[in-house]
Amino acid sequence: MGRSRIWAAGLAVMVALGFPPPASAGGGSFVIANTASSLAEPVPRGALLSLTTEVPVSPETGKFLPWVTTTQGGLFVEATCSTLRMMQLPIVGISDAGRGQKVDVYYPNALGDEPFGHCENEGTAEVRLQPATGMGPMMVQPVVTVNGHPGIFSIGGTADGRHINGFDMKSTRLDECAAAPVACPVKTQGQPALLTVRLTGAEMFICNPCLFPNIIFELAPVTGVIVGTYQQQEVVTVISVGLGVEEAKIRLSTNLTGGEYRLRVKQTLRPEFAGPLTLLLGPPN
Repeated sequence: MGRSRIWAAGLAVMVALGFPPPASAGGGSFVIANTASSLAEPVPRGALLSLTTEVPVSPETGKFLPWVTTTQGGLFVEATCSTLRMMQLPIVGISDAGRGQKVDVYYPNALGDEPFGHCENEGTAEVRLQPATGMGPMMVQPVVTVNGHPGIFSIGGTADGRHINGFDMKSTRLDECAAAPVACPVKTQGQPALLTVRLTGAEMFICNPCLFPNIIFELAPVTGVIVGTYQQQEVVTVISVGLGVEEAKIRLSTNLTGGEYRLRVKQTLRPEFAGPLTLLLGPPN
């Protein structure tokens, strides 16, 4: 695991405990990560990213609908769009994070419709965060960006998505499966269940149907504190459900027995991947 990814993992713990994040490499004072997975460099374009600062940068917090490129207080984020051009990134929201704040943005790429303008798909970028008026000087951070690097959104430690019964197609939220796993059997009447999960950074992996996908979803059973061997699941579709948000549909293997599992997403094009999320599934019925 690279130094920047170890640092980003430690940052999440520090922020949760109320400590400020360390100053980032290159003289900046924020860390950039995939909003869904919290995995740092490299980060994807065409995705939602989070900039976590060590000090407050805005008196405004909350979601912006529609997204804005400059807040009323004057905060903006700009990043390398192409070799000769910077772009102000649309701001999705601002929230408090320990002693600092988290600024969520969308970083465009060259794929599909881009209402804020197209950018190149990858490359070493410079990201600049200008705090709101009176809240300090501009912060600058270099970062390696790539065309795709999927991360799964989560709700309370479990994946953000749904279980779909393979027999009657009944749909149940995965966080509800965690509370009542029996409602989410791994298969019914011999028909394996489907899972849908929400991601960001997966635009380049969109496929419908997915015959030879470059995105991989794996499940591992958990017994006590022991995580077993990861097993690849079938990717059925990956579709766009919003700007910077994708949804994957996965068909479970027929040999699963139910219980606690770890779910992770990988890709065939890069070696890095985020830590797994917890799933609770019921036995076959």
